[in-house]
Amino acid sequence: MKQRIDSILERLNGRLPLPTLTPSSVWDAKLDEEIAALDTSALGDSKAAIALKAALHLWNDSLEVSHSYAQQIEDDPTGGYWHGLMHRMERDYGNGNYWFMRAGNHPVKALVQQAAADYLTGIVGLDALPSNKVTRELIRFRDESGWTSEDFTDIVKLQETGGGLPETREMLEQLQHIELKALFRHTYEMC
Repeated sequence: MKQRIDSILERLNGRLPLPTLTPSSVWDAKLDEEIAALDTSALGDSKAAIALKAALHLWNDSLEVSHSYAQQIEDDPTGGYWHGLMHRMERDYGNGNYWFMRAGNHPVKALVQQAAADYLTGIVGLDALPSNKVTRELIRFRDESGWTSEDFTDIVKLQETGGGLPETREMLEQLQHIELKALFRHTYEMC
């Protein structure tokens, strides 16, 4: 089982370009079938196993299938977090923020907050970009370790509705990827 999951992970980790902020279709339909066929019952904790399937499908941009799994464990903080990510990626920003709130003070949020600040510290030229709400928020995420899942959702919405720059889109995609990988690691370790 773990070998099959590791094989799927290798393909998802090697994915280029990174997943878009709001995907419009499944990235790899064959991979989605492989994820669906995984028998996670041997992994122990049933909520963790369901979260793992929600995670893998979401990483493969299979939003509807991911949603069906996240709904099964929405009373769990990790399930709520996956539920929020899925809604943000489908452009249902208010619903995404609702689920991020329901996830509470999830330990991954603090990890992503620090990882976001570290990533943005390494971006040469961030301060030289034209000042707009997206760039100001990215600078705040960097300088004040101010990233939150809710604030990030608001910035993604602004980017997707024309309020950002091509350069900020790439940064936001990288930040979303950092968040997705951190939550996946947490989920996988629960199994």
